[in-house]
Amino acid sequence: MIDREKKREVQLSEPDQVVAQYLQSLLSEVEEYQEQVATVSPVLVQHEVKTETQQQQGPQPVIPEWARERFQCLLFEVNGLQLGVPLCELSGIAKGDMEITHLMGQPDWHKGMIEYRGNKVGMVDISGLVMPEQENIEDKGDKLSHVLIIGDGKWGLVCDRLFSPVTLEPSEVHWSCRHENRPWLAGTLPDQLCILLDVDILLTMIRHE
Repeated sequence: MIDREKKREVQLSEPDQVVAQYLQSLLSEVEEYQEQVATVSPVLVQHEVKTETQQQQGPQPVIPEWARERFQCLLFEVNGLQLGVPLCELSGIAKGDMEITHLMGQPDWHKGMIEYRGNKVGMVDISGLVMPEQENIEDKGDKLSHVLIIGDGKWGLVCDRLFSPVTLEPSEVHWSCRHENRPWLAGTLPDQLCILLDVDILLTMIRHE
């Protein structure tokens, strides 16, 4: 545990302290659940094992359909927050130098519209959507690196930096039990210190905001 904490301190030295603390809280939330499952005491009476274990474990981790076997994930960064999105959920990647149309009356996380392959795409600042309580998130205006087009192509996630895709085994992800306040959190990638997004849930949130 000590070695892991040292590793995190080194790799999280660049992001803003607020973002780093938020990422650490997500990592801890999932890890605490994993430890809880691992330390469940055995029950001597066979017919009581299932009931007793279910009571102690609580909600079970939810593994998306696309993660039933090995999958690829694209890592990116926005406002110091490192995130991952499964490649199978991407419909395209647009450069950030496209003309942006800003709309009135939109939430802070809505960064305007771009046109991509003949479609109007709403741009989402994921850090503003999942961390609305934080006021220290930097507004970069129209200076974007790329926009990750997700789902049916009507929405895109803005990003400051793109990283190389990684190939993951389901066992390499600490899957979330889907806390009601963070349903978009599919899990965390402890080796990459990264948050893995559930795009379907994220799109549902965007459409209902």
